[in-house]
Amino acid sequence: MCGINGVNRDDPSLIRAMNAVIRHRGPDDEGTFVDDRLSLGTCRLKVIDLTPAGHQPFVNEDGTCSITYNGEIYNFREVRKDLEAVGRRFISDSDTEVILQAYETWGVEALSHLEGMWAFAIYDAPREEVLLARDRMGIKPLYYLSEGPLFVFSSELKTFTIPSLRRPIDPTGIRQLLALGFNPCRRTALDGVQKLRAGEFLRYSLRDGTLTRARYWDRRVPRARSPDNDRLSQVLEHAVERNLVSDVPVGCYVSGGIDSSIVAILYSRKYAGRLHTYTAGFEGIDDERAFGRDISTLTGSEHHEVMISPEEVERDFDAIAYSYDLSLTGPAFVPSYYLARTAKRDVTVVLAGEGGDELFGGYDYYRMLNLLQKSGVGRPLSAGARVGDYFVRRVVRKSRYEKTLALLSHAYTAPLYLMDLYSPMPVAKAKKLFPGFPYEETAQEFAAEIDQEHVSTRTPGTGLLLDQMFILPEKYNAKGDKASSAFSVEERVPLEDTDVVNYANSLSLSDKVSNRQGKRPLREVLRSFSPGLAERAKQGFGVPVREWFVSALAPRLEGAVTLLAGQHLVDPVALSRAAPRLATRMATEGESRLAWYLVVVAQMLRRYGYAG
Repeated sequence: MCGINGVNRDDPSLIRAMNAVIRHRGPDDEGTFVDDRLSLGTCRLKVIDLTPAGHQPFVNEDGTCSITYNGEIYNFREVRKDLEAVGRRFISDSDTEVILQAYETWGVEALSHLEGMWAFAIYDAPREEVLLARDRMGIKPLYYLSEGPLFVFSSELKTFTIPSLRRPIDPTGIRQLLALGFNPCRRTALDGVQKLRAGEFLRYSLRDGTLTRARYWDRRVPRARSPDNDRLSQVLEHAVERNLVSDVPVGCYVSGGIDSSIVAILYSRKYAGRLHTYTAGFEGIDDERAFGRDISTLTGSEHHEVMISPEEVERDFDAIAYSYDLSLTGPAFVPSYYLARTAKRDVTVVLAGEGGDELFGGYDYYRMLNLLQKSGVGRPLSAGARVGDYFVRRVVRKSRYEKTLALLSHAYTAPLYLMDLYSPMPVAKAKKLFPGFPYEETAQEFAAEIDQEHVSTRTPGTGLLLDQMFILPEKYNAKGDKASSAFSVEERVPLEDTDVVNYANSLSLSDKVSNRQGKRPLREVLRSFSPGLAERAKQGFGVPVREWFVSALAPRLEGAVTLLAGQHLVDPVALSRAAPRLATRMATEGESRLAWYLVVVAQMLRRYGYAG
């Protein structure tokens, strides 16, 4: 893992200032490349080829092409053999050089040869062009600004807050963070700064400033005849094995759930080094530590438990908010943050189970959508419809009843469905609380992205593809990247390997979920390893936000409401009326999450100098 930067000008001092902002991503080595048209920067975390030959930015032998790159190409040795077969010669053992030589050989088609996670920029001097590319699943982030004569890109949004590049906030982007917990599409919290989307590349002409974007990968695949558990076991085993390519120690996060258990067991079977596993827990509540110990016993790992207290969160709150990078507000970031801090003592790379829910149907609402699809209902259901009541009462907890009815009513209208899905409460409620809730703008952004990927929304079964497009890359993968990079740790996600994704997307929704449980294919694989684990309910690093506000964080909420109202980002009357309940034990799960969003956004605005 690394951090990358670039700007279309000859400006050594600016590129060094940009590198200084993201040095935590790669403290092992730093480099710049500057000519009269472009400046590139890299902060490198050494993972593959620890020698000086892996230095970045990497420049080819004749100086015509250079690359700055964040990520890992797991099949770089195979790609290198293919390149050597056509006469290419190498001067390093790094995957960075493989990407560059693949580009020189195949052009943008090189992307189809790569397996891994990446965000990179290639400067092609003869063509006077910069190519940016992001991996298929959006595991690695990449932000850019193209405004007038200026073109800038970086691994982190905070780079665009330094004095020489400082962008004003985008009120709609901030309101998305308040209402949804993340920015789901291209928009960010800073005006004019956009995200390169997962599976996309961008070309920027240094001659005339024209910018073009295109997709290089389609997540839609032909439907399989039926699930093949033996095939899935092989695909998962190969994916974990590929993700273990490293010249530094590798560990694994475990929660005891289906996804992390499979990854941890395969990690223990395929990794030749010392095994380290990590689980987070919280003071005063039931958590995942006992299940993590079970996995450690099963795999024979050296196990590490991370205990998180409200007082510790309050003490570290400023640093945590800074690491959110003006891009996220969800509380699940917190255990990831402390896990990375602990893991850094032993390893540089960690495996995580991210992606299993969105690929194999792990969330409650997938079961609801499956029932809806099997019913043959071909129209939206009104929230009060008896059939809607029937489906909801069969598959969801009482505490989620109201929100799930709202989801049902929009199951065939994807932008509205996604708005209800990603908000911590039904959108109708959120709109009352936030008169400035960016409902129409965000629905239009969803619709534009769905059209670009040509994903059909005529059936509820496409809900998994929509989550792979939005919440997986821009919330969960972003969480893993930003929390791990805060401590110079590289997080890898084997379940998002292209072969795993293609297999999962070849299955129907009913192949993945039943009325009783989700992730049926993964459960069958896990059953062959440990039958007891396969029957566990969905788990994760659940975060006791309500208890935190009651015990330690309540004073932050009043200040957050005052600050955000003063910025005209929320309605002061509506929010002041709701705020006293948000920090009490009476708060619902959605209300507690909303309170967390408020205090995180307020602290980020203070930390980055936008509070005044």
